[in-house]
Amino acid sequence: SLTPGERVEALLSKALATYSLGRGEVSQTIYDAALTLAKAEPKRLRDHVASLQRASDANHPYALRKLGNAYSSGHGVKQDEERALAIYKRAAELGDLGSVNNIGYAYVRGAGTAKDLAKGAAWYLQSAEGGFPTAMRNLANCYETGEGVKRDRAKAMSWHRRAAEAGDVDSKAELGYLLISANGPLKD
Repeated sequence: SLTPGERVEALLSKALATYSLGRGEVSQTIYDAALTLAKAEPKRLRDHVASLQRASDANHPYALRKLGNAYSSGHGVKQDEERALAIYKRAAELGDLGSVNNIGYAYVRGAGTAKDLAKGAAWYLQSAEGGFPTAMRNLANCYETGEGVKRDRAKAMSWHRRAAEAGDVDSKAELGYLLISANGPLKD
């Protein structure tokens, strides 16, 4: 029988192995289960971060993104937005579109770098064009509000539609709202 720490380590190893085989969704599900176990107590969370660090040292892009998330949020490590951004950039160089999106988010928020809405939108665009649904939604929101790009309702709707078609639930709701508001209130 495995100890709880060994179970976390085993799940993370399986997640990284399936990710490296190109089955990112399976990996994420297993990873999320391991993270849930790890959050149960601080030592497990530290062990989890240590596992991410080992996988990151082996250049696993998904592990790098999750390690960046740990530094961004302060879960299991001292919060360090600059370090998180550097880790996201390393993962982005390895092709991780989620990290590309997170770099955009860092610029939009000014987390670990100077706030720069235009750079944030440019990073969102790169990730969105690569097919990352969250980035599609974030870019749509930029076009909707005019943050970092020229306000453009048609582009906002187009990106929300693409994100919704890719399964982004928030974009499905936002697209519905935009369609309703474009046509005025519903009539009985």
